[in-house]
Amino acid sequence: MSTYPRIAWATSMTPSNPEHYQELLKHHVKSMIICLHLSGVKTYEVAEKHTKAAKKAGMSAHAGLITDLTNPLDDARCFYRTYKKLGYSSAAKVVIFCMHSNTVNKREEKLQELLRYIACFVDKAKIDITFNKNYLQKFEDVAKGYNLTIFNPGSLNAGVKNAGTWIYTNTFANHTQYLGYDFYGFYTGNSGFQLSWLDDEYIAKPGDTWVTVATLYDIWLPDLLKLNSAKYDDLVVPGQHIKVR
Repeated sequence: MSTYPRIAWATSMTPSNPEHYQELLKHHVKSMIICLHLSGVKTYEVAEKHTKAAKKAGMSAHAGLITDLTNPLDDARCFYRTYKKLGYSSAAKVVIFCMHSNTVNKREEKLQELLRYIACFVDKAKIDITFNKNYLQKFEDVAKGYNLTIFNPGSLNAGVKNAGTWIYTNTFANHTQYLGYDFYGFYTGNSGFQLSWLDDEYIAKPGDTWVTVATLYDIWLPDLLKLNSAKYDDLVVPGQHIKVR
């Protein structure tokens, strides 16, 4: 059974050697999110190594920013400096990964501030906001209108109905490595599957929810649930046959 196209994060914990990138390619990872800046770190040296490794492997490279939102202006400045230095183009997606913190006040306002800075050089349609599943609640209003990535490793799905991408594991090949499913092709540019509009059933893939299936087939969610005698809270499991007609 095929799965959704995959993406992977590259951080200081991720090997930058060619062998690791070849292993990722074998697992159908063709799009990398390279961390260009981490809050509190003035120079994120591994960003250049990973950018070169991804491009050498023939992967698309997107620009990541991991922030605790302490200082949005400083984050934006450092991120932009590396973004320009490494030659990221306006075609690359920009990913803002918001870390949990109990010490920073007015975090929603600070995220909005950071987004305003980033929007000065990247179109809003190319911005992703990433949260741990248990940390999203306070930011739901701010995240509207952006691709939403949910960090929820080891679960059956993202656990959030409007997730566009789901980080499903934080380990790969005995290394710390974030891998995710790109449900709607935000990073990969395609949905990674072929839909037959003549089929009456859809076979669920890892990470699917009623929302992902309804979106894929452009079916009103209540109609899909009714068609399958299902409730919104019912789990969708890989291999499950779902009526779409």
